[in-house]
Amino acid sequence: MKKISIIMDLALSLVFLWSCDEAKDWSDLKDDQAPGKVTNVRVRNISGGAWIYYNVPSDEDLLGVRALLSYEKQQREVFASCYRDSLLIEGMPDTDEYIIKLYSVDKSGNESEPELVPIKPLTPPVDRVRESLTINNTFGGIFLNWNNEYAADIAITVYTKNEEGEWDWYDAYHSSAVVGKCVFRGFSTEVQPIRVEIRDKWMNYAQAVESNIEPLFEEEIIGMDPDTKQPVWSLYGVEDRTCLYRGDKQNLANNITGGNNFTKVFDNIYTANWWMGEETRLENYIAGADNTMMYPFYFIIDMGRKASYSRFKYWIRDRGPLMSAPTPDVFELWASNYVKAPSEVGDGSLEDNLKFWTSWPEVGGTDEWKKDWVKIANCVIVFPSGISAIDGDYSVLTAEDQAFFRAGFDFEIDPEYAFQSFRYIRWVSHKCTTTQNMTQIAELKFFGQYANE
Repeated sequence: MKKISIIMDLALSLVFLWSCDEAKDWSDLKDDQAPGKVTNVRVRNISGGAWIYYNVPSDEDLLGVRALLSYEKQQREVFASCYRDSLLIEGMPDTDEYIIKLYSVDKSGNESEPELVPIKPLTPPVDRVRESLTINNTFGGIFLNWNNEYAADIAITVYTKNEEGEWDWYDAYHSSAVVGKCVFRGFSTEVQPIRVEIRDKWMNYAQAVESNIEPLFEEEIIGMDPDTKQPVWSLYGVEDRTCLYRGDKQNLANNITGGNNFTKVFDNIYTANWWMGEETRLENYIAGADNTMMYPFYFIIDMGRKASYSRFKYWIRDRGPLMSAPTPDVFELWASNYVKAPSEVGDGSLEDNLKFWTSWPEVGGTDEWKKDWVKIANCVIVFPSGISAIDGDYSVLTAEDQAFFRAGFDFEIDPEYAFQSFRYIRWVSHKCTTTQNMTQIAELKFFGQYANE
């Protein structure tokens, strides 16, 4: 047995030695042979560039295709792998003709002779945005909107004139939205010149726009009369209980001094809270066994008189942990000057009204009321850290987030409605910070301008 073992060890050693001697070199072989050129080249010019299509050569060691472009004392390069049959040239500043050099490149770094390809880009995205840009006066500033059909990354920068008559940077806004809009505020109401520049990520600039603006005067739309100390705002439909026909939640406290009274929303005390829960009759009609809040969650504020709106600010109950109070964090605001009475909807029944005024599946809701109202704000709470009400975890708020929370959340009213006045605002909540059968608001402020009536 020992002899057989020795023979086996010797045989294995010989196999090992032979394997080492015959080990395959798996590294790529290098050569100095240039690959073939691309063929069947086609061009599709686009806004600010072009797509170039081609057939790659049949070289087995082909790595890809390199496009080289020289213009304005600079060079740009685009590379596409051998598995693709096209590459994209973008970021061109104008509609001039450019010559693109296409090189086939192999794994040894060899390049083919260039294939010269002329392209003639269409109007650059920044110029298309510039053509559609409109500048309108709004409260304390200007409202800009534009079309950006190619969803290009752009920056819009506003300049104002200093005492020497030179343009100073004021603020900038970045966007890739197809339908873009933004507001620049902080201006006086005097007539003044501004300059607006639009550029893309390749530092291409459209022709600047210069204009004179006259921002609108902004004031607080008060909830409490400072002279009479009487409420100006009220929850619409609570007193006559028609709120139930709209699915609107009502304030359950009837005592004017009660902690849950609606006046707590505009008493300038940011720690007191107003809360609303399900009303018993409506709850029995639609709520599930777990007695959770129905969404969307609705209520209407009668603002007391007509006003146009610029923005609003909203404070949440400050308790630990932050954002643990049951508070709307994804919601919309709608506005109108008329609220239909229950008798004006269908046959006037509770069933027909709930169908008209809600989108609740439990009652066959249609949200038909929106045909008579306009949406003036679409709101999602987003913290500086990026944590949002859509997918965020409120348990990991940073110090900056916490300071942001305590300063109150600011929301813009759609500037398209800056010159329209409304008396009624309907709050439509799609999500709350908790699943409790209530919602709480610590303080609410609106800004804009009262209508001349």
